[in-house]
Amino acid sequence: MKKYKILIATSVFLIISCKSREYILIDSVKGCVVDKSNNSPVENVKIFTEKMAFNTFDTITTKKNGLFFIEGMKVYKYKDLHHQLNISYNLFFKNKKYRITQIDIKQSKENFKLKNNVLDTLDLGYIYLEK
Repeated sequence: MKKYKILIATSVFLIISCKSREYILIDSVKGCVVDKSNNSPVENVKIFTEKMAFNTFDTITTKKNGLFFIEGMKVYKYKDLHHQLNISYNLFFKNKKYRITQIDIKQSKENFKLKNNVLDTLDLGYIYLEK
C-alpha cells in the first residue's frame, strides 16, 4: 500500500511539473489610425515592421474604421527566449496620401502593465497621420 502512495504522489508531481510554460516575446498591439487634420479614420493604411526582424509579419491594413490588431508572439521553451534579441519594436504606418509614420511600441509600453505574465494587448490609442 505504501508503494502505491509513493507511486501516485510521484505521478502527480510529474504531471504538474510537465505543464508547459509560455514566455512572451512581444505583446499583441491594437489601435486606430486617423487623419491628423480632421480626426477621421483612415482605411487601407499598411502596417509592417522591419523585414529582417524575428517578429516580422505579413503586411496588414487598417479596416474602414481605421482599426488594426497585430497578434503577439510567445514561445514555449526557455531556450527560445534568445529570439528577443532580434525583435523589432518599430511599427511603420504607410498610405500613399500620408507621410510614413513610425511608432516605437517599446516606448509606448512604459505605462502598460502585464498582468500575471499573460500575453495581453497593448492599446496604442490613436495614431495620427499627416499629409
